[in-house]
Amino acid sequence: MLPCTVCFNISGSCIDRLNAYVCQCPAGFSGSRCEKDLDECRSLPCLNQGTCVDLPGAYRCRCGAGYTGDDCASYVDRCVSSPCHHGGTCLKRLNGYKCQCPPGFTGNNRTPLSSLSSKLNINMQKALAANVIAVLSFIHD
Repeated sequence: MLPCTVCFNISGSCIDRLNAYVCQCPAGFSGSRCEKDLDECRSLPCLNQGTCVDLPGAYRCRCGAGYTGDDCASYVDRCVSSPCHHGGTCLKRLNGYKCQCPPGFTGNNRTPLSSLSSKLNINMQKALAANVIAVLSFIHD
């Protein structure tokens, strides 16, 4: 076999015959001179609603939410890292996770309710103080 000079695509090679040649095309190409790029996306290689992008002699998958890998076959399990604290249970979601919190905790960061309550009290005290100042300055004027 000789390197192709009449065939397209560098990795193809040609077989010299008497007064003729035959191109051996690399994967992803066809035609008498390897001039046709095959559509690798025709076989629908991308799984889990991934989008296939045809490339010269190859393809690439753009994976949908929650999936990864060459063919989008691997589910991204965000619960593996144990993101829920204080005894919360991680619930798998297509595009992430949700924590089921035990009593006394809330939110995705598992903030204790007592912490939320104290923040609420501080904000209420600030608002009350601002209203008192506004009333006093109204009376004074």
